[in-house]
Amino acid sequence: MTDMKKPRILLVDDAEEIASLCKRILEKNGYDVTLHSSSREAFEAFRNAPEDFDIVVTDLDMPELTGIEMAAEMLKVKSDTPFVLSTGYSIDIPENIEEYGFRELLIKPFSPMDLVKTVNAILHNHE
Repeated sequence: MTDMKKPRILLVDDAEEIASLCKRILEKNGYDVTLHSSSREAFEAFRNAPEDFDIVVTDLDMPELTGIEMAAEMLKVKSDTPFVLSTGYSIDIPENIEEYGFRELLIKPFSPMDLVKTVNAILHNHE
């Protein structure tokens, strides 16, 4: 086995069961995942070490900062960060999520393979 670093994901979702399941799925597929249930805590972790994360996967509807607000702040720190937005509320999604830094949208409930495929596609196109 080579010494290649695992891709690092910052996963942000206040629904703990969903977040834990997504974390396990991503880790089983070779990713290093840091999980936060608070968007403010996730932003602080990112602001303190932006190079520790290759991609951010966040829920839209979060207390404190929404996923979009958090992404906007993160882009001020590291402008080339790719984001995936997940939500169960398609009515709340802005029309042009790309303007907010999002590369993909996952509507809940999504399958484990949809999550893995989405992250893989973004990371391989981002290299």
